Amino acid sequence: MAAASKQGRSDGDATEVRWSAPIGDVYKLNTDASMVKDKGIGMGRVDRDSEGDVMMATCCGMMGIANVELAEALSARHGLQLSVEAGLRSLIMEVDCKKLLNYLQARIYEMSPFGKIVADILEYASQCTFISFAHVKRQGNKVAHLLAQMCKSAIELRVWIEEAPLEVANGVICDKFAE
Repeated sequence: MAAASKQGRSDGDATEVRWSAPIGDVYKLNTDASMVKDKGIGMGRVDRDSEGDVMMATCCGMMGIANVELAEALSARHGLQLSVEAGLRSLIMEVDCKKLLNYLQARIYEMSPFGKIVADILEYASQCTFISFAHVKRQGNKVAHLLAQMCKSAIELRVWIEEAPLEVANGVICDKFAE
């Protein structure tokens, strides 16, 4: 099992520097978004098990989005929707956007595009048997970040089941065997 170089969280603050595996029958979902110049956003997400093995990884792009927080929320919604549809319903969901984490943990609904996406995420979360939301620094979210970056060349949905694309394989291996 992969270990974090620093573990423990309080009040949603990120204290992990490396990705750490979930314990037991829980999966960890990491999501991230990247801004793609003149194209919109790239969204990356990856589910991994307690051994650090990839259950599912995806990336896709979306045109016309220029707001970073909205992009992070869209990526989180995309990620959780696919996890739920794949039957992965016991999750720790890590995001690197503190505003999004705060809204999810406090269950804040507001009449805005961001608030509507948060409501969608919470609706998907209600379909989980267990879900926990956590903040992670970029260093602990490398694989999702690299997946989001892959959308610079293509925006169509790409899916990998029980494997990862070569572009992120090194990140998966480093996370899995980190001490």
